[in-house]
Amino acid sequence: MKKMKKSLVALGAILVIGTGGGVIASQLINWGGEDTIDEIYQAVDALDSQLTVKKRDLATAKSDARSAKSNLEKAKEDHKNALEELNSINSEMKEYVDTLTVLQEDLKATQAQVGERDVLLQEKQAKLNEYVALLTQYSENNKQTLIDAQKRIDASEATITELEQDIITKEEQTKIARTQVEALTQEKNSLETENTSLKESNSDTQAKLDKALNDVANLRDYAENKVYEQEQTPVTEVLVTEETSFVE
Repeated sequence: MKKMKKSLVALGAILVIGTGGGVIASQLINWGGEDTIDEIYQAVDALDSQLTVKKRDLATAKSDARSAKSNLEKAKEDHKNALEELNSINSEMKEYVDTLTVLQEDLKATQAQVGERDVLLQEKQAKLNEYVALLTQYSENNKQTLIDAQKRIDASEATITELEQDIITKEEQTKIARTQVEALTQEKNSLETENTSLKESNSDTQAKLDKALNDVANLRDYAENKVYEQEQTPVTEVLVTEETSFVE
């Protein structure tokens, strides 16, 4: 019986050692060399307690391992997502960098152009200043001439205004004269029409007068011929003729 208990204790010790309890077992077991059974029981109880604790620790460790594994999987998934996001960000960043490079090159080119334009602008500004100085000097030199010219211009404008007013007056007079001419022309046309009618009437009267004068002339000639004939015919012939006519 004692041998069996010792064997069980030895087996328990091996199990404890296998599960990490070798230090405690070596302190409690002398591998069958205990003096009393009580000590062996105490050692077994101690090992059993330690084994229970270790099992509990093992269960906790397994649970922790499962949690750690789950956390690891989640961490891997997060890492994958973060890596994909990082790659996307890096890709976008590369595009931004490329765009920035292009913009920098464009900026350099623009700055070069601006520099050239600044030089050209400075040259033009210098030339403009030169012309302004020349104009100022010319204005100073010809100030009195400009004043005199302005006076002549003012006088000319006054004359032009006067002439324009005179032209307006003459145009009004011309309109009045044109109206009078039109009235006189109309009156003249009426008189000419009346004169034409009178001429036509006089022409008809003249024709009648000419006919009457012609008739009078013919009558006069006829009468003169008769008188001449009477003067040339003797009285006896006249009487004979008259008697003959009476007989008949």
